Amino acid sequence: MKRRSHRGLPGLPALMLAVLLIAISALAPPHPTAKAQSAKPAEPAAGAAPSPSPSPSLSTPTFSSPFAWGKALADPKWSEGWRTEAPSPDLLKGFVGLMGNPAMMGKMLKLSDPKLMALWMKAASNPAMLEALVGLSDPELLAAWMSAMSEPKLVEALLSIGDASMVNAWLRALVDPKVMKALSALSDPGSMKAWLTIFSNPAMIETMVRMVDAELVAGLTKTLVDPQLMRSLLAMADSGALEAWIGTMSEPAFVRSMIAKADAKTMTGYMRLMTDPALMRAMTELARPEMLKSWLRIMADPAMMGAMSKAVEPEMMARWVQLMSDPETMKAMTQVMNPALITNMMLSMMTVMKSLPELAKGAGGKSENEKN
Repeated sequence: MKRRSHRGLPGLPALMLAVLLIAISALAPPHPTAKAQSAKPAEPAAGAAPSPSPSPSLSTPTFSSPFAWGKALADPKWSEGWRTEAPSPDLLKGFVGLMGNPAMMGKMLKLSDPKLMALWMKAASNPAMLEALVGLSDPELLAAWMSAMSEPKLVEALLSIGDASMVNAWLRALVDPKVMKALSALSDPGSMKAWLTIFSNPAMIETMVRMVDAELVAGLTKTLVDPQLMRSLLAMADSGALEAWIGTMSEPAFVRSMIAKADAKTMTGYMRLMTDPALMRAMTELARPEMLKSWLRIMADPAMMGAMSKAVEPEMMARWVQLMSDPETMKAMTQVMNPALITNMMLSMMTVMKSLPELAKGAGGKSENEKN
């Protein structure tokens, strides 16, 4: 019997054997002494995005009620100011300080009044205002705006009210390419983590898939798989921000949505990022087990591997095999593997093996059986 070989996906049998060895190692009871030596104090769980707090230089006037505050937000002077060729820095500071007023935001969210929320959202997501904000290139103002937009209680209120027009306006502002470019350039881990925390919320992902404009969901996916975003996160070397990104990219609802669309370009971009050696190095160096678990969860997901094998270029699947069989990856796996992950990893490899003939053809090769 001739041995089957496939160009484009080398090393799969070796990977399966390595995973079995990892399984034996991971599931074997640890030596008491080794366990005691390796015990470390548990790291505190990453908390939710911080509540918005005004920058020292931003003006936060007081109001008699949130409705009086809402009236100030609806003042025509703001819209008129955004229409000028170059809105003044003072105008932007005044507006961002007003819209992010923590006391008024707290009262608005407690009231959960749809009309007041809609008024605030209209002001905070005004495209002309965003253009002026990005154009000013003031990191303090952009961070203050992002802090208000990513306030966890605001996200809860949006989900509770369930108004599609508000969610769409909010998301459109957050995934605006100009805003994302400015946010990446800001290199502020806190703002980036706040933004990513929104999209690692399962309820928010489910809501977006259900009620948000399909173009916006596609825009979010495109933003998340943008190499520039990952490069910014790696350059920050902030474990919290990177962990939030990995959490978003491996969120089941987000992954299901992406698989359902099965867009080859998006899927290839996703796989290219998730198998980037620089990402693996960063995760290993930061030594955050939960981050690695999230990454392995999606990399070993049989449904994802099935979709990938149909949608992406054969070279990308070869890259997956190469990365998963890399000694450093294997070493990291031993730290976080559990029975569920091991089972999924084996199922994923079987899924990839089933698609080997088709992938080999796509890579320009044939199996030995096909040749004879």
